[in-house]
Amino acid sequence: MSLNLSRNTRLWVSTVNTGHDNSNTFEIPIQDGYSLGQNMASEDISPEEAGPTPTRGSRRFNTSLDPVDWSFSTYLNPYLVNGDVFALDAILWHALATSDDLPLELQGDGAGNAGQTDVYTTGSEFKVGFTKNSAHVLTKLNLYSKIDNKVYLVKNAQVNEASIPLDIADIGMTNWSGQGTEMVEIAAPAFMSATAETFNPDLPTADSFVGIPADRSYILSKLTTVTMQSNAGGSTSYYRIALTGGSLTINNNISYVTPSTLAEVDTPVGSFTGTFDVSGTMDSYLRDGVGLADGSSEANAYGSADLLKQMIQNKNVINVSNITFELGGKSNSTRVEVNLPQAHIGIPAVSVDSIISQSLEFKGIPSSADMDDGDEVNITFYR
Repeated sequence: MSLNLSRNTRLWVSTVNTGHDNSNTFEIPIQDGYSLGQNMASEDISPEEAGPTPTRGSRRFNTSLDPVDWSFSTYLNPYLVNGDVFALDAILWHALATSDDLPLELQGDGAGNAGQTDVYTTGSEFKVGFTKNSAHVLTKLNLYSKIDNKVYLVKNAQVNEASIPLDIADIGMTNWSGQGTEMVEIAAPAFMSATAETFNPDLPTADSFVGIPADRSYILSKLTTVTMQSNAGGSTSYYRIALTGGSLTINNNISYVTPSTLAEVDTPVGSFTGTFDVSGTMDSYLRDGVGLADGSSEANAYGSADLLKQMIQNKNVINVSNITFELGGKSNSTRVEVNLPQAHIGIPAVSVDSIISQSLEFKGIPSSADMDDGDEVNITFYR
């Protein structure tokens, strides 16, 4: 009998349950704090009656298994394959953003992908877009968790949410969460012991995704910059926000459907996407702009105090803002750029402490009135 230690946990993500190879199965390094589990729903039956000797007992019945809940965190790790930029958790971004089959642009050469609009590499950049997310069911995955001596498979997993903390004291990361229809313990598949060189001999070593790249880069959040253009002041102006914290969340709002059959314990049979939501907060100190602070250029951008003043004065029904987060620094070659072309921002909430600060809420909105563009946010990895 042996204990199972979380420090020995490894995770593979695949689009198939048989025929695993380097084109459909990826190992993804995760951090401490992951979770995995499935709860059971039950119903209590309790009689209620009058009289001198009422029946006061109750019975409980198991009715259904809830969807499997899973969550873990990955670092924002751009890296190179044959000179092309990829993200280490590309398969998760693909499942978050589209219902398409796993495309060739995740399997090696990025040539010929310039016309793509979802998740792909152009060679010099790895891009994540959401223009193909108009589907009831997005890409389904199989999650293989090797928790020391035990291996668990989550079937039909859907990526529900990706949240990027804007924590300036940490390394850039993404918190992933979602559900699946079933969790089972299985014997370790062969790919868990195979090496990158032998896992799929039909692919060259450089294209072997089952192994974790040794040269992956990390993003230092302390270097993050924010550029914002907004009509909060009446006309489109620049604003400079020096972050002290915050977060950005992309949510598919997926819900699961489970039958309700008497005398049986039902399991989820399917899932559907809900409203696509991109939102977050930016925390900063309350301060004036730099230089002339007239908002006419990025060099003379307004500050957070100017933004608060202008929003209170103008009372716009919609404050349209183009917000760009340069995680890792705008001038650094290794960085992750998150752009919300048309974000709505609310009046910042002021907090009184040793240094006066404020928290600004934002929400990505589609570019057209039909609200079916999927262009609320775009993400680009550079290396």
